[in-house]
Amino acid sequence: MTIGVLFVDDDQNFLEGLRRSLAKYRNEWRIEVAVGVERAFDVLEKRKVDIIVADQDMPGQSGDYLLEAVGVRWPSTVRVTLSGRSKSEIASRLISKAHYILTKPCKSEEIAQYVTRVAERSKELKNDFVRAAVTRYTTPILPNSTKRSLREGRMDTDLITGAGLLQIAVSHLSSDENNSAPTVTDAMMRLAVEQLIQINDDVKIGSYSNTQVQRLWDETIEIAETAKAMGAAAGLTEQPARSLEVAAAFCNIGSIALADQFPDLYQNQIGELDTPERWEAENKYFGATGLMVGAYLLGIWGFSDAVIEEVINQNVTLSTMAGHDVNERVLSAARDREWPKPIEIENIESGDRSPSNEGVSAQ
Repeated sequence: MTIGVLFVDDDQNFLEGLRRSLAKYRNEWRIEVAVGVERAFDVLEKRKVDIIVADQDMPGQSGDYLLEAVGVRWPSTVRVTLSGRSKSEIASRLISKAHYILTKPCKSEEIAQYVTRVAERSKELKNDFVRAAVTRYTTPILPNSTKRSLREGRMDTDLITGAGLLQIAVSHLSSDENNSAPTVTDAMMRLAVEQLIQINDDVKIGSYSNTQVQRLWDETIEIAETAKAMGAAAGLTEQPARSLEVAAAFCNIGSIALADQFPDLYQNQIGELDTPERWEAENKYFGATGLMVGAYLLGIWGFSDAVIEEVINQNVTLSTMAGHDVNERVLSAARDREWPKPIEIENIESGDRSPSNEGVSAQ
């Protein structure tokens, strides 16, 4: 599948240089360039664009104006900002319009890595309607209880708010390109809170509560707490442990997106099903599982391949764990919340598939 990528800037020389530096991908991508916003609209109206990368600081109509319009008219297009300013300066304007921010000067390989990741994850979502529906999310879906807390200036202490803040800090504020667990400073967290409040000020909060979104977040919290305990008991070092924490916080994000976008269908056809039956039902009714949708969302939000693989491979079982990364095994085991204990995971590594009674409890 050839992926259409449109680069928009007010500097023709910059665009031509970018095209040349990415020439080796011409068999995989259809690269388009547009000088200015109006030319970008001309391209979008004539050809399918899967990813748009637009400079924020163009004279006249800015990048955020363009990306907002693209989100409305071409909702399945992934929207990326390229800017010479720091992420903290522009994040508040772009948080609801761009999926990811790239900072100039930007290496062409960083762009290529992002586009390749998105292209790979897009292949899993063959239903264009579903892909367009979930691509609207530039931040995680939060339940009404958390939206109310943010609007009232209260900070929940659970992982519902923590996961949302973490995503914003990583995707829109962090300057670490490849680290799956970048440092999140207090300043980043404060700015993230302000931006979540700004976004949710525009969200109407009525009496209706999506019980499936709430249920899936409640399950996420339980899984995340168990995964953190199991990772510590298994002796994971700092980096893998942090990566596991991020993946666990987003283990249900794809199912949450489907439940949020299609509440009646999800409630009536999937409802209280647990995994793996839930994933099977999602695939039947949406043409994609929550795992596939989750991997896609994490990809467009700029998360690392390591975190994405942990999320999408949490369906491994005791009999199929061999060959999978230890973090993937821990997350899968944490989803079951009862087995195997950390020592059992290591038994799989050594080839002993018999259950162990000597494991350290994850509780």
